[in-house]
Amino acid sequence: WAEQWMLNEEHKIIAFGTPVVIFGDYPFDGRKPWWNLSENPKALNISDIQLFTETKLFYQSIIERQKTLIWEQKKKAERETKDALVS
Repeated sequence: WAEQWMLNEEHKIIAFGTPVVIFGDYPFDGRKPWWNLSENPKALNISDIQLFTETKLFYQSIIERQKTLIWEQKKKAERETKDALVS
């Protein structure tokens, strides 16, 4: 599951959703990596060190965007609660 972007009335992004970082190589002409899971359940595991290495360049942006998303979700929930009480 992932969080969706949040848009304003002009369809501009006010908060980004779940971040996605794509890294590594993909064997387009070879065996699909997930097929290896039946033989090795850890075939697609990513170590903490590898995850940190691949995401460290994006970390600050991810944290800032996450804070904005949480703030916007809170404001939306408050508006919806207020609207529900009024109607």
